Amino acid sequence: MSTKRVLTAEATQLIIYYMGGLLIGLVGTILLTRALGPEDRGIYAWLLTLGNLGTFIAMLAQYNLIRKLGAEKVQNTWSELIGPLIILNTLGGILSIPLFVWAWQQPLGQQHFGLLVLVWLNVPCVAVLTVFSAFIHLRRRAWDTLLSNFIIKLILVVLIFLGWYFDQITLSLSVFLSTIFIGLLSLLILYSYLNIPWRQWQWNFNVLRGHGQFLGAGWLAGLATFAAPKVPLLLLPHYVSLTELGHFSLATTLLDIALLVPTAATSVLISHFARSGGATTTGQQQAFWALLALCCVMAIFGYISAPYLLPWVFGPAFSDASEPFRWLLLALLLQAPIAVMSSAATARGQAQSVVWPPFAGLVTTFITTLLLLSPNGLNLGLTGACWAIIAGYAMQLLAFLVLRTR
Repeated sequence: MSTKRVLTAEATQLIIYYMGGLLIGLVGTILLTRALGPEDRGIYAWLLTLGNLGTFIAMLAQYNLIRKLGAEKVQNTWSELIGPLIILNTLGGILSIPLFVWAWQQPLGQQHFGLLVLVWLNVPCVAVLTVFSAFIHLRRRAWDTLLSNFIIKLILVVLIFLGWYFDQITLSLSVFLSTIFIGLLSLLILYSYLNIPWRQWQWNFNVLRGHGQFLGAGWLAGLATFAAPKVPLLLLPHYVSLTELGHFSLATTLLDIALLVPTAATSVLISHFARSGGATTTGQQQAFWALLALCCVMAIFGYISAPYLLPWVFGPAFSDASEPFRWLLLALLLQAPIAVMSSAATARGQAQSVVWPPFAGLVTTFITTLLLLSPNGLNLGLTGACWAIIAGYAMQLLAFLVLRTR
């Protein structure tokens, strides 16, 4: 099979994987959002954002790095990698403890301590799931990839629907279903689809020798990339009402859904560039223009339809979420070139080019969040939070461009 056909097949599979999962998950998101209302929706998003951030802290071996390592080996030797990668990510959960201690000290953390514990217990589950899913996707077996994702999401949506139908959806039930329950269930399902029994796993860390620097760089890059746009959401409870937090959380959730497109593109490009021994300038340019065009179409549609679709789909109580969402669509456009350049840098093993741009974006987002939200600063509320996220993406892109010219 030609390189183009392999790339097209993998891209199509991952697009179906992400888009299908998106559509299924969107049903659950709509039901939860309508049932919880703005205040509980904001608290739910705050707790799950902490869990997701804790997961990224724990994942010393990031998803894209696992794909890179797996792509460089033949399939029958993957058992050499699985053991060390699982140990790294499981032990990495210890690094997330300071984050949850900080959250416990916050008013929301003290009010919902039990839910905070559930969220933290799910961190190692997701860290291990990341290892499983990366290898499953590398096989390019459509049914394994798609069903392992869809079955999990369908089960969660069905449970949410039943709770909504019987009017039993509460904040506690929502957090429980979305974290530890579905995390443990996902471990069982993905382990069966991986089809590499644990007895075959090897535990020799020498297999990772030579990747130490890039492991650290990939961890910092993945953590900074995820954390940057989440900083405003974590800090917003200090500056706005819980209702406004709920509006902003929905806007960021919709942005995350839109960002699945460049995320899928990144996953495909990394494995493709790793197999082909690098990324040519022509290949990067073609990927950039194709991805940018797609993101532009999505942004235009989102900008025009947001004031009408959001209240209709999620309820009139969330009509004010359309304005921050429209601002955040700028981040989607900025992510297109970032996705291409980060894919090329990851495939080439350029550690500095991978880690510094996301870190610059994280620092920029944090500083601008404090400047734009603080009562001692500009005190711009949700608009300031959106601008802080956009500034972080812009700085990340600028850092990539600077490093590329060196």
